[in-house]
Amino acid sequence: MAIEPTPDTLLRLQTEINVVKAQHTDLETKVRQRRLVDAAKLEASTIARAHRIRDQLITAPARHAALLAARHDLEPAVLNAALVRFVRETLSAISSGRGPA
Repeated sequence: MAIEPTPDTLLRLQTEINVVKAQHTDLETKVRQRRLVDAAKLEASTIARAHRIRDQLITAPARHAALLAARHDLEPAVLNAALVRFVRETLSAISSGRGPA
């Protein structure tokens, strides 16, 4: 018992085939251009991650200086200042492309 195709059915199927062909062509183009990932989303994600890491590094001295100073019998304020300076210099070097010293 075969179903007789109607002009509407044929038109719908042709449209679906054309959509799939267009998607295939688009994918082939992206593969050739090596752009399978949305570059803007990737860049935004990378920047957000870098900001989170930077924020964690900047707040690390305040979180750890007192404990480290107590363990090593150092002045907490002096150690905190040294850690803050080190973190800022390191982040500055990274942001300028020199890398950490």
